[in-house]
Amino acid sequence: MKFTVRRLRDHCKKLYETLQPTNIETRTMATILEEFDEYVMETEIYAQRGKALKERAHSTANLVCHKTTCFASALTNICNQLSDLLSYEEGVGLKDLTKETQLESKSMHQLTERSTKDAAAVKILTVITLVYLPTALVAVSFPRIL
Repeated sequence: MKFTVRRLRDHCKKLYETLQPTNIETRTMATILEEFDEYVMETEIYAQRGKALKERAHSTANLVCHKTTCFASALTNICNQLSDLLSYEEGVGLKDLTKETQLESKSMHQLTERSTKDAAAVKILTVITLVYLPTALVAVSFPRIL
């Protein structure tokens, strides 16, 4: 852009020099050339500002990239810690479940022993019944003779 404004200025200057200007035209042309010089200076300032903004944008992009990488690393670390914590809690839960299972197993063992004793008592009652029931039936079915 700066070169375009300079070329316009140079072209106006050449065109002015080819003509035979009057004193008023000379002053007007000098004013126009001064304005072109100001435009050239402004374009140089804008170019410098653009360059500075480009550098800032580049450094900001690098900073954002670095912060994003740091954030991703921290997030990965937190996920790993949560996974470890959940694994620990799962282990504690399984340990508690094992204790409860052992207690239940002991209770079932005691119930089994009681059932075995009851079964032995029922066997004895069954044998007694086998001996006395038929004789009681025979005694009841025949009339008594006295």
